Order: sequence, then structure tokens, then C-alpha cells
Amino acid sequence: MSQYQPFFISASGNSSQCDEINHFLRSHVVIRTVENIINSGSNCGIQILVEYKDVQQPGEKNGRQKIDWRASLATDEQRELFDRLKDFAEELLSEYQKILNEKKSPEAQNATDKESQNEADSIPSTTLY
Repeated sequence: MSQYQPFFISASGNSSQCDEINHFLRSHVVIRTVENIINSGSNCGIQILVEYKDVQQPGEKNGRQKIDWRASLATDEQRELFDRLKDFAEELLSEYQKILNEKKSPEAQNATDKESQNEADSIPSTTLY
């Protein structure tokens, strides 16, 4: 569900106004903005209306809240691209795990060549979140 938040940034360049809007924009999913230039004597500046939705952060992991990145995306096209990238990353991880298992096979562990053994041991394990 969309929500709206108005902001006004005066032409005098008050940095606290900019800090406020920047903090807001970093902590919300912005759907769109509407800007209007206000020129009424001493009250000159930019009026901004932000349409946004909150990012749902269900659950916690290791003292941190888990972010549902898919839910934070604004359009179906972005969510579709996210799903495709996630599937691709899972395939890459699967292939990487196969290579890792081959390198750490009993043959590799019994190898007399220290260099190849060190190379096999230097491959880090990876977890996809």
C-alpha cells in the first residue's frame, strides 16, 4: 500500500532539510516523486511529494533483521529480474560446490604435491542468503 510524505527544501540551502529527506529516501522504497518549484517572495524552494512503501523486514538472523529484498522492489519487472538473478546465482553456487567437492576429494587430500593441496584448501565455502 502506497503512502505519501511531503518535504520542502528552501532555496537558502538548509542542510538539515536535505539530511531529513536523504535519511527518509534511504529507509523507504520510493515509488515516485513529484517536485514543484515554489517562488512566493521569501518562501522560495522546492516542494517534493514522495510516494513510498515501507520495506518489510521479517525475522532476524544473527542479531540483524532479515530483509526481504524481493518485497522491497517496486515493479513486477524488477521482481522478475531479481528472481532470474537469484536462480542464476543458485546455479553458480551449485557448480562451485561441485568443483569444491572434486578438489577436496580423497585423491586431492592424499596428493603429495603440496601446492595443489594448498590451492584446494584455499577455496572458501560459500553460502547464498
